[in-house]
Amino acid sequence: KLGLKQKLWFSRFGIPIAIYVDRLIPKKLRDQLGMVTASEIDLVLDCSGYAYNDAWMGDEPVKLSRYFNAVRGHGGKVVVMPQAFGPLEKSKSQLGLRKLRKSSNLFYSRDSFSTKILHQAKITDFSQIPDFTNWMKSQRVPGYEDAIIFVPNTRMLSSKFPSYLPLVTRLKKVCDSLNKNLICLTHEVGEDLQFKKLFADQNLEIIEEIDVHHVKSILSSCFGVVSSRFHAIVSALNGNTPCLATSWSHKYEALYEEYELDGIITSPMDMEQKLLNMFVTNRAAAIEKVQKRNLKNMVATEGLFEEIIKCIEN
Repeated sequence: KLGLKQKLWFSRFGIPIAIYVDRLIPKKLRDQLGMVTASEIDLVLDCSGYAYNDAWMGDEPVKLSRYFNAVRGHGGKVVVMPQAFGPLEKSKSQLGLRKLRKSSNLFYSRDSFSTKILHQAKITDFSQIPDFTNWMKSQRVPGYEDAIIFVPNTRMLSSKFPSYLPLVTRLKKVCDSLNKNLICLTHEVGEDLQFKKLFADQNLEIIEEIDVHHVKSILSSCFGVVSSRFHAIVSALNGNTPCLATSWSHKYEALYEEYELDGIITSPMDMEQKLLNMFVTNRAAAIEKVQKRNLKNMVATEGLFEEIIKCIEN
């Protein structure tokens, strides 16, 4: 229905058996089953996100590098798109990432922290480009001009962040004092269902939205955003909307460093002061900073895709 196909890539005892599938299964049958082999892929754009770190990597980069080599062996191109890397303290993780770089045509980090991680892993042949999703434009959605959108994240519901729920309670009180309507916008419809129960006594309007274009438009149309999800923050900032963040990863700090904003919330009391500073007292200055950075980032994104096109054509 969507025209999507599944790649065939599996191995046994370290041997990539899927390389030989195109010799065993006729192409006509593969097409009917929606299968595609490495030899049929012209371009790989790796947008794995927060996958290349000690907690998640394991043997995956080594396996993936074999797949990338198989694609390139048939004339295809491989681009590891701008994303976050690290932490990478394990030598095995660093080795895996070096193999991944070697098997790619182009390789990008997204922020200064990730760049430092790559250098520590003895990877130097790459470029740093900010988040590239700014090419997706948003539209103004009426009715959110006086709303502060709160985007939760289940990753914050752990013993590491005991103040998360009290933060929401205080956020509601601050919004009421500013005569702003606090709305909870969930990104993961299934995973975030638990927030309905958790926020039941907060009298919060909860929006469940799966259309990413509409989500970005809402975040670009509201008065302000408080988010625990990275791409909700990016969408808000790309739409020139002041935004605060609760952080569970270095990628949040790196993003606010890029925009030169003090927007990381560390406690309920901290949240109140930072919200007033960014959304009220220093609102105009914050928006001006965001607008200037967005112009620079758009130039960087255009350069990124020009480089990718050049790689494809060569």
